[in-house]
Order: sequence, then C-alpha cells, then structure tokens
Amino acid sequence: MLPRRVLPHQVHMITRRCSERRFFLKPTKATKAIVLYALGVALKATSVEFYGHVVEANHYHAVVGDPKGELSAFMQRFDQLIGRALNAYYGRGESLWCPGSFSNVEIHDEETLIRELVYVYSNPVKDGLVARPELWPGLKTAPEDMGNLTLTAKKPETAFFGGKRPKNWIARGTLTPAEVRQAEAEQRQEAARARAEGHRVRAPRSKLPDEVCIEVKLPALAEDRETFVSRVRAALEREIEEIHAKRQADDKTQFMGAAAIRALDPFASAGSTYPKFKLNPRIASGNQDGERQHLLRELKAWRAAYKAALEEWRNGRRDVVFPPGTNRMAKLHRCVVGEVPLLL
Repeated sequence: MLPRRVLPHQVHMITRRCSERRFFLKPTKATKAIVLYALGVALKATSVEFYGHVVEANHYHAVVGDPKGELSAFMQRFDQLIGRALNAYYGRGESLWCPGSFSNVEIHDEETLIRELVYVYSNPVKDGLVARPELWPGLKTAPEDMGNLTLTAKKPETAFFGGKRPKNWIARGTLTPAEVRQAEAEQRQEAARARAEGHRVRAPRSKLPDEVCIEVKLPALAEDRETFVSRVRAALEREIEEIHAKRQADDKTQFMGAAAIRALDPFASAGSTYPKFKLNPRIASGNQDGERQHLLRELKAWRAAYKAALEEWRNGRRDVVFPPGTNRMAKLHRCVVGEVPLLL
C-alpha cells in the first residue's frame, strides 16, 4: 500500500464506501442525524474546513480543506463515529466501511476545485437516482451554501448515543417482533424495580457534545465568493444537461426517485463487489503548462524519499528525517518529519 501524503493548507476531495456496497447510509431520519452529527464532531475536533458534500445510500463524497494537516484525524473521527453508531442502529458487527475504500484526491487550483465540487453536487444525478441534485432526499449541499450556511446537529437519540432504539427496531435475524416486545417489557420492569429499590441511576458517561455546528465555508482557493459560486452553479447546470443528454442517448429516461431510494433495504447491495482495478488518483489538477505532470513528479519524489527514510528506520536509525506530509509514521512512532518542502 502506498503511503498517504497529508500536507497542511491542502484541499481534498474525500470518498468512502460502505462494506460490500450495502445501503447502510440510505437516507432516513436516523442515518441523516448520525452522519451530520458525526461530521460536526469531527470538524470540532480538528481544524479541517467543510466546503460541501453528498451522502448517497452506500458512499459519500465531500470536499474539505486541511489547514494544519489533520485530514487523517478528521477521517478517523468521522468514519469511526458513523460506523459505531450505525452498527448499533442496525444491530450488526464488523466494519461498516469497505477496507481500503478511503480516497483523498489533492486539489491544487480553482478550476479543478470547481470540477470536483460539480462532481460531488451532481453525483445523485449521474448515478440515475434523481433528476436534479436538490431532489436527493439525503444529506447534500449546494453551491450557494458555501460561505453562507451554518448547520446545527443535535446528538442523535439512537441507542449508541444513550437514547432509545426506534419502536420498530429489530436486530436482524435474532428476535421476532413478539420476542422483542417481551424483552423490552422485561427491561422496563427491571428498571422500575431498580428505581423502587432506590438504586442509583448511572450517570451518562458520554463526552460527546449535545449539539454541534457545521459551517459550510468558502474555499481559500476562491478569490471572490459571488464570482466563484456563480461559476460553480453554471458548471453544475452544464453537467446536469450533459448527464441528461447522455442518458437520453442511452434510452435511460427514468430516474429511481426519492420514494424508491427510501424503500431500499439497508442490507441490500448495489451489485458486484469484485474489484474493478481502476486508477485511484491522488492528484487532481488542470494541465496548464504541464502543472499536472509537475505535481505527479513531486508526489513520486515524495514517495521515493518516504521509502528511503522508512528503510533507514527499519535498519534502526531513529533520527532519520521523513519528508513533510508523513502521517502514519509520525502518529504511531513519532518519527522526525522535515519542515522544508521537497524541491525538484
């Protein structure tokens, strides 16, 4: 596995997919509350900035800024909280996320940022789910939200966060509805007996905040908000027109629709999980004056420097300096990380 470079002051397009392409993120009141709250908690715990996202039934895309090189800490907090909460909600174990499905693509210029934002906004249309981005029933943002929207998310009332499970919640494949009702009645009776006997009610142990704020910020790569937002909106409308034209040419005139999306079985899958062996790019950039080639050479040089430093480390040299952007080794082993960017 190639090392992941996490540099400060970098914009990323991030993606994560559910295990076996299952619809664990399908839009419901509970899943939307959990994901939005987890996003707020992860943003509060790090310096990462949020620019926009869309959460589909089995994966999500988001565009974020990373002023201090804390992307990995943000992703760990975000994905871990979603995974644990949704596993408790669905009554399942093991990983909610597909191993190795986390992707971060570095964005280096305004044109590329617009392209990646348009990809995020138009994703439900591209996937044949709804005809317009605003018709998507799950979590989403729009171009006009950047620098103009602050969301508030309260701690969800699901069992993982100390609340109650929904009345119709049944652990899949374990209890029948009658058995669930009987178990709940026994729990209520036991709680009533404990109160009558004067047992101390255990204080909540959660340190999670009761409420978090999610600010949709304007990327630093954008010089003027009004101009940038209008450019993104125009590019988005062009992309939607192209998607509709392509679907029309392929005789695909129908979209799945919000009702069918809400009716999905969260344990169903979108299809085959056999790997497609597609490229997983780490750099997104325009190609002005060979900029992309320069960035790729820079990334290649970084990986070579990392590999050489890691070899020295394995040979027992603990004072070896790893290249800037080294994340995992710095976190796990507190290796020395250089502060001067690589020069080609």
